[in-house]
Order: sequence, then C-alpha cells, then structure tokens
Amino acid sequence: MGTNYRVEDYIDAEPVVEVWDENWDVLLLYRQFASQWRMGGHGPAALDFTVFFHELDRKGVSADEYDEYVDKLRIIESNAIKWIYR
Repeated sequence: MGTNYRVEDYIDAEPVVEVWDENWDVLLLYRQFASQWRMGGHGPAALDFTVFFHELDRKGVSADEYDEYVDKLRIIESNAIKWIYR
C-alpha cells in the first residue's frame, strides 16, 4: 500500500501568501534557519530552537521582542508540522 502520488503533488506553483508587516522579521529569521528541524522516527518533529535562540541572542533583541519571536516561531512550527503531515 504506497502513497498515491498525483501530478498536482509535483507542480511548482507557489501559493500567493500575504505577509503582514509585523511578521516579516520572524519570517526572514525562519527562512534563514528553515532546515533546522529535530528529527523523529517518522521525519521532522520540531524546530531546533537552540539555533533560533542563539541568533536572537546574537542580534541582542529585547526580552519582549525575544518572546514575540519565539511565539511567532511556534506558530510557524505548528503550521509547518500540520502541512508536512497532511
């Protein structure tokens, strides 16, 4: 019983996504380290936040900004996991 692959699974058409101004910084941060996932037995399990923590420390963001980045990264992580395992 394998997976039934369809032509639509391989089309390179990217969906149009609107990014609000207040989310650009976290999106760029995620894109910079998008390959940094903790792997489980069946594939990606969670983002490796130590990489993001290091970068936020390096940037010297304030405590409030730090929390905001982490909250937004968790939203990205959660939705990426849902998309990966759909």
